[in-house]
Amino acid sequence: MLVVVSDLHFQDTLHDRVQYRGRDGRTRMLDVRRNVDPEAFKAFVAARIREANAVSANELRFLFAGDLFDFNRSLLWYARDHVNARPYDLGTPAAPEGSESAQAVERAATEILEGIRLSNVDLLGVPGAPSFFETLGRTRRVGEAVLADKCPLYIDYLPGNADRLVLHFASLRARVRAILAMGGAPLLPLPTARLFDGSSKERPPYACLVRHGHEYDGHAFGVDTAIDVLPDPRSYGLASLSDHVDVDLITGISARFRFYESGALEGPEGDPNAENARAIYRSLRLFDDVRPQAALVPFIEHEVVRGDEATWRRVDKPLRESIESAIGHPFVVRCLDYLNAPGPDRMDLVRFGFTRVFVRLATRWLPGPTHRGLIRMLASGTGEATHADYAAHEPTLDPDRGVAFVVTGHGHTPGVDFLGRRDRRGRAALHLNAGTFRRRWLPSRERGFAPVEAMSWVRVLNEDESARASLPRAQLDFQARG
Repeated sequence: MLVVVSDLHFQDTLHDRVQYRGRDGRTRMLDVRRNVDPEAFKAFVAARIREANAVSANELRFLFAGDLFDFNRSLLWYARDHVNARPYDLGTPAAPEGSESAQAVERAATEILEGIRLSNVDLLGVPGAPSFFETLGRTRRVGEAVLADKCPLYIDYLPGNADRLVLHFASLRARVRAILAMGGAPLLPLPTARLFDGSSKERPPYACLVRHGHEYDGHAFGVDTAIDVLPDPRSYGLASLSDHVDVDLITGISARFRFYESGALEGPEGDPNAENARAIYRSLRLFDDVRPQAALVPFIEHEVVRGDEATWRRVDKPLRESIESAIGHPFVVRCLDYLNAPGPDRMDLVRFGFTRVFVRLATRWLPGPTHRGLIRMLASGTGEATHADYAAHEPTLDPDRGVAFVVTGHGHTPGVDFLGRRDRRGRAALHLNAGTFRRRWLPSRERGFAPVEAMSWVRVLNEDESARASLPRAQLDFQARG
């Protein structure tokens, strides 16, 4: 039994925290919860153990299909020690491999991974204390759920776009392998896709290909990929436009707000100015659960500003500075160039917006409308790619000879698509998006946003397991609560 989980986005919230004085004089801590509920995750694993036992599974294999760790959304990139290190510089003239600039990114990423662990102690452990995955591998149980002795347990992991830095640095790979109790040589490269076509012991017969899915999204992949061509393995380490959006726009807005409003954020409990500043800051840090990311401005307007002009004035300066930092930035210009198709299209407008001096002047004359429009253009498309057309052109897709399912994540929206092919028995080839385990802020057209606690995953059985249990070979499961 194969269980594919994607986009947990374990994050460093340690550096989000703000101290302030409570009414009783004691120190209070503003802490923004942005990580997976550990008890819910443990209950999920326990349920999969019971399922594996029920179908007499040949094995239980958890595959974390990318964006398990999120290195981009940490405020540590704005700390004094790391302010000149940027993950999107890796492999460019600004930070060639082995340079001091690249080493600065590695130091920042190492500290962020430690912050991620300390922000998720119940699941990721701390040095000297085992992670949940280490304990699971050793005991093969979660609570009362115990995996049958004859059923091997495996944990696999594919990096995505938010955790692509582990592809660059052996030190990060060693730490990640230890946290997940993956086994194998600590410094071995990590795969970027897994093919389960039954051709070997390492490829059990699940008839599926698993990718993260950012390969299908030009905004989140370092090169623009053709729909019918496999990505060059070397391109997985390249930075993409979404790296810049994540670090310098989405994280940058809250980092700049914290800098300008530090006095108010640390103000006493009950002070209206301080409470308003903390409410704004908390909402800005929650934005990374909003999909699509082009909804940044509506989210700020509906969930942060809420029609209050004084609140908008507090947000406007950090927002303006974040978007102006992207205008003419060499990395942004390069990304917009490779995303631009021949002939006139919408991308030409985006390229004009971010590469022309005119826009710098316009942002001074019309700061509100201009900045909001530029943000929509820069963020639109990021994490929103439609995967089915790409999945249908996968060279390994052949329902009669081993691969009937393509499983991805990345978009945070679970779903199933028919890929236009059937095997000789009439069974459909499918694309299944595993979605996410994170809270999602869902937009409506007129009434703002609502948070939904989402847990979705894909379960794939081999033919024997499917027949024994009278269950479909591939199934998307979903749990949510508002």
